[in-house]
Amino acid sequence: GYGGAGYGGTTFGVPNATGMRQRKGGMPTSSSSIPVQELEEEEKVHSQIQMRQQKRQTQQRLDEARQAESMLGELGQLFGKMSSLISQQGETLEKIEDDVECALVDVTAGQEELTKLYSIKKGNRPLIIKTFAILIFLIIFMRAYKK
Repeated sequence: GYGGAGYGGTTFGVPNATGMRQRKGGMPTSSSSIPVQELEEEEKVHSQIQMRQQKRQTQQRLDEARQAESMLGELGQLFGKMSSLISQQGETLEKIEDDVECALVDVTAGQEELTKLYSIKKGNRPLIIKTFAILIFLIIFMRAYKK
């Protein structure tokens, strides 16, 4: 294990100014007493850590870009489907419009027929009234003649 105080602590009443752990034995080490090899090794480790972090960040950005590309592809498919649905609905609306126009023609023709029938019926009223008047007159005359 390492010395008693840990990071930035004191060992045997002497403050550790470097912020580094002290080796077993309790004597503080100064930065000038650290061998050059250890510094180079520490720099390599630090460099490797940074490289790993950069690699992870790059991989994460690549994954995000792939996900965005996939979502854009799905969005393109959705717009394609929506476009086909809209064109189908346009065709359906045209059919409905044609049917409404045909119904209008039929309703207009029916209205004209009803108008003709009404005018024929209206023209026959006086004739019908005259016919019934003659029949009533004949019935009354026949009864009076029999007596």
